[in-house]
Amino acid sequence: MSDGPHRSLPLRRAWKQVCEIADCGAHGFDEVAERIAPALAADARGEITEALIRRLRGILSPEQAVLIDDSRERVAALRSTAVSAMEADLVDAVSDALRDGRTGLGALVAGAQATLEDRGHAAIHAVVEHYLRRVPDARAAQVGKRLLDALAHAREGVSALAAGLASGTLRTAIPAVPDRSGLDDGPALP
Repeated sequence: MSDGPHRSLPLRRAWKQVCEIADCGAHGFDEVAERIAPALAADARGEITEALIRRLRGILSPEQAVLIDDSRERVAALRSTAVSAMEADLVDAVSDALRDGRTGLGALVAGAQATLEDRGHAAIHAVVEHYLRRVPDARAAQVGKRLLDALAHAREGVSALAAGLASGTLRTAIPAVPDRSGLDDGPALP
């Protein structure tokens, strides 16, 4: 494969770009990490509907005070309306956050964060499996390690993304990837 195994990945284009950079040793660690949040945002935009977020916000931050808090049951009931795996994961994560004692929009943010992190780990697992079928084991392990380290390093960006998803401002919460197209903007020298 002259183009590299990232071209045939069964993931969104944003993840293919992350893998292309992670696979090339000339690119620095920061370049890999700064593309994680936009890749997760692409997954969220493609799989989590605004309608579900509005319904979760309506349940978790009611306009009127309620005598009996049945938010756990109402959130759990939303699972049957999930139209994608990521939506089902979000509902489950919000239910877990409520069970752990979080309340209100804090539970939604915690659930969104857990869902995004889980999606990142699942995507990295898919990348490693794909690379193991196409390239030597050492190269697949190196790409997997760089991606896992980048996901851990991008935690702040993922948190901002989760807050944006919970508040309905996902598009503005996506951190911009710096343009490195200039002659002096290439990979950092060792």
